[in-house]
Amino acid sequence: MKIIANIEYSNGWFTLPHDVADRFSDGIIYVTIHVEPGLLLMTKEEFDVIADKIKALPQDMQKRVRPILSNAAKCEISKKGSIFIPMHLREYMRMEGLQKTVLIEKDEKLILCVSDRQ
Repeated sequence: MKIIANIEYSNGWFTLPHDVADRFSDGIIYVTIHVEPGLLLMTKEEFDVIADKIKALPQDMQKRVRPILSNAAKCEISKKGSIFIPMHLREYMRMEGLQKTVLIEKDEKLILCVSDRQ
């Protein structure tokens, strides 16, 4: 696990470092829940691979991991390198009283996690 950056949060907007935003050349980030609790940030291609793997699982296994797909959101990167994350994902991340988040890289995945509470 590698810490990429501390991420500032304001009113649902998260500002990404330029080198991270540049990984998403089409200006789109797919965001969904992660087990930390945190949020997984992916390209469309990465999201499609996960979706295909989930769809290939037996039906009983799909029920357990389907929230990964059903909670996913397609977010556009602003000109300033910020993304607006929908309320249901911020609530999952338990952001009440949140001051900061941290972006980590784990197994080549980008994960946005809570780092500090008031």
